[in-house]
Amino acid sequence: MSGERDIVALFGSAREAEPTEAELAAVAARVGKCRRGVRSAGRSLVLVLVGLVAAATAAAAATGLVPLGQVIGGGFDGTPVRERIVASGELPGTGPWRMTTFASGRGGVECLKLTLLGRASPAGPRSAGYCGGTVAFTELALGRRRAAVARGEAILFGSAPGRARSVELRGRHRVVATVPTAGAGPRRYWALAGPAGLADAEIAWRDGDGRIGGRLDVGHRFGRPERRREVLRGAAPGGRRWTLTAYEGRRKRIGNDVYEPEGLPCLLVEIDPPPARSAAVGGFCGVQPATPGFTRAQRRIGGPRRLLLLYGHAPAAARHVQIEGTEGERSTAARRALDGSPGRFWGVALPYAAARGATVRWVGSGGRRGRRVQVLPW
Repeated sequence: MSGERDIVALFGSAREAEPTEAELAAVAARVGKCRRGVRSAGRSLVLVLVGLVAAATAAAAATGLVPLGQVIGGGFDGTPVRERIVASGELPGTGPWRMTTFASGRGGVECLKLTLLGRASPAGPRSAGYCGGTVAFTELALGRRRAAVARGEAILFGSAPGRARSVELRGRHRVVATVPTAGAGPRRYWALAGPAGLADAEIAWRDGDGRIGGRLDVGHRFGRPERRREVLRGAAPGGRRWTLTAYEGRRKRIGNDVYEPEGLPCLLVEIDPPPARSAAVGGFCGVQPATPGFTRAQRRIGGPRRLLLLYGHAPAAARHVQIEGTEGERSTAARRALDGSPGRFWGVALPYAAARGATVRWVGSGGRRGRRVQVLPW
């Protein structure tokens, strides 16, 4: 949208590094050529040592639990890049994984990548990641919700501050999974899995004293696969009408750089008739971590009435969205999707004067209120 072209491609599969039967046979042959003059006890010791080394090598190859800091290659599309291993671990149902970082081919932006190393082929991609400026606490997902439902679990991963010692997944105010963070230095890394249908999902990191240092809403990673659907319609003064369409974002990539990860909640806005000197369609993908479940986007409608359309997602607890500006306070309803599917959405067209410098926030029953979000200059 807005002139962008989606490039949909699966990430490269992890390479299997196990020794082949031919390689094992060659090792056995070399062992058999040991000097016959070696005493029996000495030969037994040699064979034991060779067996231990071979077993350790095969285990390391099979699990991928190689030393941190080791440099490998692959990137997102097989392009030779210097991936540095920053963390590794194992998920109960999926098996071993490793996490790597590398510089993107466009501007040297840091990329973060998770790769599954188990023998079984899971549903969805075996690796995923993102290239871009990541904040101290961030989360990504391995595949979209369709893959999570097929696997029976959603796999999340990301980074956490250096003080973080564990990351936990919660659903409906109970802890579903807790994993230790891995790595060293100012940034640590983690990966965990939770039931694909988990409701009210959020993650949090804890420091060495067990104190929660930060939370993120990850509800959009769980639930049934998202289909493209019209969720809200409205009218603007002057005769223009607008429509919101919700869908689950796909991975967007340029060469070896993933500049938008998959599985983000997206909203498409269409304006009819289209504004002069502007596209009829726009929108965004993503969440706003500071306001879980609530997003604010905006688009100029323009025209003689000089209108700005504000719109976005709202949490399930929201009943309306409050707009406070220099011309006073007004509100618009947070409505359920037109087809009755999960989620609430909001939208309102305001004169420029009413929108300039305004803030928006959701309001629920019993006086519950979300944090204020500033309307951006345009």
